[in-house]
Amino acid sequence: MIRYDRRSVNALLMVAFFVVFNGCATTGRNGAFSTIRINGARYIALGEFCDARSVARSYDPLTRVATLTGANHQARIVVDDTFILIDGHPHQLPLPVVYSKDGVYIPDQFRRDVLDGLFERQPVVVISDYRGDAGFGSIKKVVIDAGHGGRDPGAIGRSGLLEKEVTLDISRRLAGLLNADGVETSLVRSGDRYITLAGRVVAANRPGNSIFVSIHANANPSKNMKGFEVYYITPRISDTARALSSARSEHLALDGSFAATPSLTLKALLWDMIHTYNRSESILLSKSICDVTGNSLDTKVIGVKSANYHVLRGASIPAVLVEVGFLSNSSEEQLLKEGSYRQKIAQAIHDGIRDFGQSRDDTGGNNYAAHRGI
Repeated sequence: MIRYDRRSVNALLMVAFFVVFNGCATTGRNGAFSTIRINGARYIALGEFCDARSVARSYDPLTRVATLTGANHQARIVVDDTFILIDGHPHQLPLPVVYSKDGVYIPDQFRRDVLDGLFERQPVVVISDYRGDAGFGSIKKVVIDAGHGGRDPGAIGRSGLLEKEVTLDISRRLAGLLNADGVETSLVRSGDRYITLAGRVVAANRPGNSIFVSIHANANPSKNMKGFEVYYITPRISDTARALSSARSEHLALDGSFAATPSLTLKALLWDMIHTYNRSESILLSKSICDVTGNSLDTKVIGVKSANYHVLRGASIPAVLVEVGFLSNSSEEQLLKEGSYRQKIAQAIHDGIRDFGQSRDDTGGNNYAAHRGI
């Protein structure tokens, strides 16, 4: 008869529990991180990775979404599934992220292939205030939407100035400024033609677009109303309904070479994360444009507002709508007739986009805080 002391028995029981609970897992080391095997694949504890890389994290047990924020990036991971959102873009993994009583575990291959590049340790450097002439960071292509057009003149000023003419001219000027700095642009309309709201949304959501900027001029029954304002999609609309609508009607382009198709429920969850991310980015872009305008144009800056505009609601990228002034105000109408003033507006929007791009890459471009540890 073989005798075991109590310490040996306890050790065997702990090993047996760990193996059963984690799906035939074994432990090991991989570089600086402890690894376990789950169903034959190597996994590491997400908390250990975040601590080593000074990455802020939170976990929502209701949606099963873990959020990582650090360096210049944000990753939102769907636990117990293979889908993640990196800087607003969905990706698919070959293996699922899993959750146990000890926390969230990620495939070590995912850590090496993706997370190491996103959240690598950054050296401490002194950053001067000078940013150079361009430097738009990760903004590669801007969609510029000149409001109205064709049979739709938009607002009409007291002396007959048409909104559709003002918006097209400013849009062309903005495109020229961005192109000169190496940023690709796409004009929703380059001439005087009518485009439906749905058509504008389609243009916004084409692959490769970074942000969407819709240019408009305002009008109000009060002739004294004047000023510059920027809108983002209102948080008062139902994100759940919006996400479900997107899941049913929009193509979800997944980065990755894996053939699995997400369910409608999972697609809705991914779209909800995308819309939340884009609203946060849109607010920052709106503030950036208003800040520059207040410093560069001799006009009243009304500020940042939210609204349920169709083009903002339908966009699957960060999107803002800029109201450059009130055609119903005689003094602003006169200013908007001048090419030099339109150029200043285009320059202000250009600089606001640039500052937003730089700030996003410097800080990670989001305001998500970690409320609970993983």
